[in-house]
Parts: sequence; structure tokens; C-alpha cells
Amino acid sequence: MWEFSVSMDSEKVNVAKYIYDTLKTTVEDAKGVITSYEQMGKINIVFACEEFEKTRLTYHISDTIAYVICTFLKEEFLIKNLKFPQKEKLEVYTFRKALVSFDRETDRFLVNKYINLEDTLFLESFFHFKLQSLKEKWNELVKIANDNSTYLLSDDSFLELLKFLIDNIEIASDEINVILQKEKIIVLDSEYNNVFKDTEQESQYNNSKSRHT
Repeated sequence: MWEFSVSMDSEKVNVAKYIYDTLKTTVEDAKGVITSYEQMGKINIVFACEEFEKTRLTYHISDTIAYVICTFLKEEFLIKNLKFPQKEKLEVYTFRKALVSFDRETDRFLVNKYINLEDTLFLESFFHFKLQSLKEKWNELVKIANDNSTYLLSDDSFLELLKFLIDNIEIASDEINVILQKEKIIVLDSEYNNVFKDTEQESQYNNSKSRHT
């Protein structure tokens, strides 16, 4: 029997929920077990399966962990370090989401290079101590954005950069539909598929309306 667990700080409820919900069906299809519990300020998600299913499950678990690091943790990193010029909330939100998605495949490659699914993976420790090259890459991205924050005060310059980022991410689309509804923001592509489906897309707005860019 193969067993593995991933542990994270208790405030990362959205990360834990994403991992659990994403992998639950896959684990059950492999006749394995997945469970979660909270203890001493940590959320723990435990996986178990027969040895012959290990390769199948480790692929999906590694992929999901890489995804949450390159999405949830990257957004937390940007929120903490990005010094953004005075812009509308919607503009800040969309720009940050574009940065999260920008060069994501390289980000995931760097995570997968160091990930090791033996015993327990402590998410925060893995990020801070094993993924220095990834953090350096994100720091460079933040530095470029911060160094050009004055340039971004111009609406034309800001839109040019935003279009460049969107054109160069894996989810690039000719049209982006930004829907503000019930105090939430939903960003859709030209086929009305959720662009940022991997993270919670919400912000505080008092009225419901829609914009198209």
C-alpha cells in the first residue's frame, strides 16, 4: 500500500478544497482512499492506494500540486509584492490574473522538477526552500512590473501591456469578456469558457454590469 499526504497552513482552505475536489474522483476510480483533516493549525490531505496504482495517482497529484503553486501561491505572491499604480479595481484584478497565467507552463516545469511524493509534502516549506528558482523568476516579473509602474499610469500603455500578456498566455483568446455579477468578476473567452477557472474570481462591487474588451 502506498500512502502520501500534503499539508498546508489552515488558512489555505481554498487551496485544500481545490486539491481535494480535483483529485477525489481520480483517487476513487483507482480504488484508493482520500481524506482530509485539520490538526495543530494544518490542513492535511491523505492519499492511499495499492502499489500498482501509485504511478497513475502520483502523476495526477503532482500535476495538481504544481497547478496550485503556480496559481494560488503565485497570486498570493503578486498581491504581496506588486506595487500597482492607481487603477480601477477591475483593471488591477485583470492585470494580476494575466500575470498569474503568464508563462505558467515554465512555472509548472520548475515545480515538477523538484517535487517528490514520498511521505508528506509540506506545501509552504516546499515552496520557500525547494523552489528558489521559481521565486527568483516571479521576483523578476514583479520587478519589471514595479519598475514600470509609472509607465502603466497611462491607460493606453496599460492596455497595451495587458493585451501583450493575454496574447502570450496559454489561454490566449481574440476576445475577453469580463462579467461583473453578484459582486463577483468572471472572465470568459470568446466562447464564454471560464478563463481563470482555477481560482476564485471575486471582488467587491456594488452593482451588476458587464464589460467587454
